[in-house]
Amino acid sequence: MVTSRGQTKEVGEYSLHVQCSWRITRGDEVVVGNRDLYYPPQEADEVPENFNWEAIGSNRRDKRIAALFQNETRQYLVRFIEVGEAGSFRILLDNDYAIEVFPDDSLSDEHWRIFRPHMEEPHFVVTGKGLKT
Repeated sequence: MVTSRGQTKEVGEYSLHVQCSWRITRGDEVVVGNRDLYYPPQEADEVPENFNWEAIGSNRRDKRIAALFQNETRQYLVRFIEVGEAGSFRILLDNDYAIEVFPDDSLSDEHWRIFRPHMEEPHFVVTGKGLKT
């Protein structure tokens, strides 16, 4: 695919956009979660006063996700998808990894959506009130 800026990038057949709580686990360990954004990349529980979580690459979430894809050819094979209640789901990957998504409020805002990029067809959108129609 060619972007609006004229750059080439690889795009999957489907895209998943998540705007609610999520985490990537491996066995019993949380490898990275959405709230890691608010912590510095150093593995300490204390947050320095001058910490700027908005600077790209300067937070624990960015660091841990980058580590998952250190090798540019790294791929994670989907083994199974478990659908839960109230819009939650779990994608089981190879090597005991899993992506867990769980809406965490009852509002009508979008929690996540799945769609086929660049196709003129409806998106599957989940909110705190259920499917968006």
